[in-house]
Amino acid sequence: MRGRWDDIAGFDAFAKMSGQMFIHESLLQRITTFAQLAFENMGISLLVGSLPYALFFAWVGYVLSLKFILRHKKADL
Repeated sequence: MRGRWDDIAGFDAFAKMSGQMFIHESLLQRITTFAQLAFENMGISLLVGSLPYALFFAWVGYVLSLKFILRHKKADL
């Protein structure tokens, strides 16, 4: 969806890069480095890739909630 076909990196590239960064770090530094690495390399892709699913399920949830509320109001009258 982002159109970066020349820069497609899979899990193997991510694992190799993250494994090299964690050699001599404390636990807190490892967590911080991992979060930064994941966001920089995959964060935007995950965000853009999840948008269609989020919009679809938000719409489905709205429709189902609206039906439930209307049916509940009708039953109270």
